[in-house]
Amino acid sequence: MSINSSYSKEDHLDELKKISKNIRCLICQGQSIDDSNSDFAINIKYVILKKLNEGSSED
Repeated sequence: MSINSSYSKEDHLDELKKISKNIRCLICQGQSIDDSNSDFAINIKYVILKKLNEGSSED
């Protein structure tokens, strides 16, 4: 992840969705963390959103 402070909150949610669709849940076989409601997926999405709010981007 690289630093980019030009994102708005809406961009963060869009970026979170984009990123989480590309990460597979380790608990739910065949599902992305975007599709999963497991505690693992929720925690990973929280970490990603936190990083985005800190200024990181997918790059």
